[in-house]
Amino acid sequence: MAAAELDRVLAALAGGQGGAAATVVAVAGSAYRRPGARAAYPAGGGGPVGTLAGGCVDADVAACAAEVASAGGRPRLVQLDLAAGDGDWGWGAGCPGALEVFVEPAGPLAAVAAEVAAARAGGRRLVLATGLAGPALGRHLLVGPGGERQGSLGDAGLEAQAAAAGARAPAAAAVTVGGHRLFVEPFDPPPRLVVCGAGPDAEPLVGAGAALGWRVEVVDHGPARLDPARFPGAARLVAARPEAAAAAVGRWRPTAVVVMSHHLERDGAYLASFLASGEPPPAYLAVLGPRPRAARLAARLGPVAGGLRAPAGLDLGAETPEEVALSIAAEALAALRGAGGGPLCGGHGPVHRRTPAAGAAQRPAM
Repeated sequence: MAAAELDRVLAALAGGQGGAAATVVAVAGSAYRRPGARAAYPAGGGGPVGTLAGGCVDADVAACAAEVASAGGRPRLVQLDLAAGDGDWGWGAGCPGALEVFVEPAGPLAAVAAEVAAARAGGRRLVLATGLAGPALGRHLLVGPGGERQGSLGDAGLEAQAAAAGARAPAAAAVTVGGHRLFVEPFDPPPRLVVCGAGPDAEPLVGAGAALGWRVEVVDHGPARLDPARFPGAARLVAARPEAAAAAVGRWRPTAVVVMSHHLERDGAYLASFLASGEPPPAYLAVLGPRPRAARLAARLGPVAGGLRAPAGLDLGAETPEEVALSIAAEALAALRGAGGGPLCGGHGPVHRRTPAAGAAQRPAM
């Protein structure tokens, strides 16, 4: 799930409002969302938090969630074939694929959601294993980066195998472990956006990153420019000299860095601090400014500047600070997701990148 949406769903579940939750656990063919998409249905009503299919099946899943919440709380798997039948799940669906959705009571997820939210805020990765069938149905196991466990699947051997499967999982997927079907979800920290330079045009970029659910940090050598009222979406404002910027913000993976101090010497020092820190370079490193200026900076940095995006942003014809922020945020998102950033209409193959965990089911059982 995208960071901002995941934060909203986790907050709704951690609030302990009861109700139910639904998660896409397997997809075959074309579908609006991928495994791991989740929605919460609070008992008090007010509509779901999150979406599973962009409206294609959400109303039907909401009805199922209401039944689960009011019928003793037993979880259930729901198979939805968007290409078959003539009801709400068939004719007219924009994505003729098949979904498998796990619907469960929200109560047992409250502590899990709170733990995941805290781990993400602290920069830690957690893996959640959920039983989809058999004795482990509806049980949850959280596995930390060091193998520490919280919760139970009801069997110590299964838990050890689930922890090992979670350590290998690059993405959320339904897997079969020791003859038991589980849904394994890695929860990584949200991407971090570091904006170097607190000028007026940094404000819309900070807002764009915050709207995406990223952890945004602003670095500037002038403390007076780091006014919280100017950057309400920033998680941290850091006063540091440009050459010490990387050390001041510390480690966080993944990170996107945008340098925009509008001062050639300071921009060069910011870039050098992230490229010569001894750590792997940021997933996205870019500098604002025209091509001749970018070329001068790259020449100063030498071979280490090979991955520098200069000028920053996608070619959207942007002019205003808000448009420039959009182009930079879009390019950073593409880099963080390993996407090319080009138009979808010119590509081939699936829109969604698929990185199923080892042993993942390729098609929901219908």
